[in-house]
Amino acid sequence: MGRQEIGGNEAKIMVKNIPFKVKMPELRRFFGSFGKVVDVYLLQEHLQHKSRSKGMAFVTFRTPEEVKRVMAATEQELTLRERVLRIEYAEPRNNKQLSKAQKYNLDSKNKKQEQFEDACDRELFTTTYDLSEDDAVIHKLYDEILIKIFVLLDLKDRLVVERVCKRWYNVAKASWQSVEYLTFTNIFKGLKFATGDSSSPVGLTDEIFRSILLRGCRNLRSLDLSSSPHLLTYRSIELIGKRCTRLENINLTGVSIINKTLQQLSQSCNKLKKLILQRCLGVGEKGFWWLFHNCPMLEYIDIRESKRFRGKCFHILNQSCHTVIASGCSRLDDASIYELTAKCTTHLKCLDLSYCYHITDKSLRLLAQHCTQLNKLDLSGLVQTVSPTGLCSLSHLTELVELRLSQNAAVNDEVLVKVGQNCKKLRLIDVSGCYDGIHDAGLQGLAGCMQLGIININYLDQISDEGLKPLANSCSQLKKITARGCALLTDEGMLHLANQCSLLQEVDVSGCEKLTNAMLDSFLLSRQNVEEENANLYLTVGGTDIEADYAKQVEQSSDGRLSIATYNLAVAIKRFCTEAFFGSDDVSDDEEDAEEAVAAAEEMWPDEFMGLPPEQFADADAQMEQFNFANPLPAIEERWDVGEDFVNDYLDADDPSMWEEEEWMLS
Repeated sequence: MGRQEIGGNEAKIMVKNIPFKVKMPELRRFFGSFGKVVDVYLLQEHLQHKSRSKGMAFVTFRTPEEVKRVMAATEQELTLRERVLRIEYAEPRNNKQLSKAQKYNLDSKNKKQEQFEDACDRELFTTTYDLSEDDAVIHKLYDEILIKIFVLLDLKDRLVVERVCKRWYNVAKASWQSVEYLTFTNIFKGLKFATGDSSSPVGLTDEIFRSILLRGCRNLRSLDLSSSPHLLTYRSIELIGKRCTRLENINLTGVSIINKTLQQLSQSCNKLKKLILQRCLGVGEKGFWWLFHNCPMLEYIDIRESKRFRGKCFHILNQSCHTVIASGCSRLDDASIYELTAKCTTHLKCLDLSYCYHITDKSLRLLAQHCTQLNKLDLSGLVQTVSPTGLCSLSHLTELVELRLSQNAAVNDEVLVKVGQNCKKLRLIDVSGCYDGIHDAGLQGLAGCMQLGIININYLDQISDEGLKPLANSCSQLKKITARGCALLTDEGMLHLANQCSLLQEVDVSGCEKLTNAMLDSFLLSRQNVEEENANLYLTVGGTDIEADYAKQVEQSSDGRLSIATYNLAVAIKRFCTEAFFGSDDVSDDEEDAEEAVAAAEEMWPDEFMGLPPEQFADADAQMEQFNFANPLPAIEERWDVGEDFVNDYLDADDPSMWEEEEWMLS
């Protein structure tokens, strides 16, 4: 007995829009609720190495009454794996019993049908349809195709399509399961205040974020909340831990987060590889301990301006971590760098310790000795805490590609000569603001870095054309040079730069007062001999002796090769303060949340200081003189006043909950 004979053709239906993962046993059980299923035939598409479902099947019931029951079912009753099945009566196939003439007529009809379908396909891809019509072509697409379309939409549009119809609502809801990356950039841009009150903030709230995560997002791999963090609370972070356990990358910049919340997040999302936690002032040493302990796969961590982080838990950080950005973590010291370099010896590639005011030469020697594979290093703003001798040790980092030493008083000619002799792979160097120690000899020393592509020498008022010429001769790969406020540079040096560096794309000489119109003539002439793909050059010449009208004339005559801006980007006085702030941060590492930090601040700032009239400000300032913020931190050996064994117990503690302030008083 063949398939067509079982139960008769009147008891047979064709089912479409079946999820690809559904097999015949599941389909039989599903339709068994409508009656006795005699036969199920799932159409398969045979590929090269395997076969898969076509999303269509034929189901045969025992009686036609059962078929009528299926045809009368609601969409909710026909929903399988969040998809609404489409039911049609099965048409008979009796081609074997037809005569030759009937077969010829049928073949002709099928051929015309194929031609008609081809024409429809061409029309589908070349014609714009009105989606308001019931017979719009997009409504005839399978759910799988709609899901792929909806996944490509941004967040706003995806929420809008949910309101088109019930089917699109279900499809859009299913599309959230395929989302792997979620960001809120520009989502709230241009939105008006919902309440009409300009004081009411507009942005991502706990309620909005919760409604989005509850749509699915189980397969989310990357989440970025940095564009609208200010209205989020710890509830959103807890929800991330519950719903997004497969997260690998997360950006929580500016989000209000505390130690306990970070602990819960790291316990749930233990597959994290990249974490950006900038300006999260409520997180202390405990929170980072839990983070490093629970996330053994962490490879990238950005904790800029984490004022409460001491770095004593670096010893449990993943040894394969390749990027640590700790700019502005003012409590890091040599002991912290020792823990970091001892753990991430060979894998550390990128390190940012800019404006970490307690870093000394000891830390620089540790980096040079242990982290020999460093590619990017930022030591900007160290002011008086390091010496030229310590910076010279960086020349042992022969794999360096980017080196930033801006606003660093210890940088001098000797340091640059050492770097130029050993760091041959260097492509970017920034020594802006290091005006005291850098002369022409130091700039000439960088000529050994022949792969240099970007150089920043802002406000070096002791360098001249004699230092720039050797650099231009050797560094033919130079693409960008920024030399704001270099008062001794003249047209002669710019002429040499224009002739020798044909790959230049950007030159900023704002505030170089000795430059004249002759500089523009030099670059205009040199650009005529440069290949077209490298000919475009952007010049910033504000604050020089170049005339604005002449600059405009040269730009017009360059055939688009030169773009000249006449605004001045140089700052009149760009000299860092030699008396740096070394005040202690009176914030407890053992605070469980931000409320304790607020309480400590209230103790430090008495109530009588709040709401004072202007005439009483002087009295308040006089009372606050008792707080001495200018005392530098004591030496490391003086701070550890509890004994070596006691310190080791602290660093190797398996549970930071034992860090009670009475027992672990380290400062």
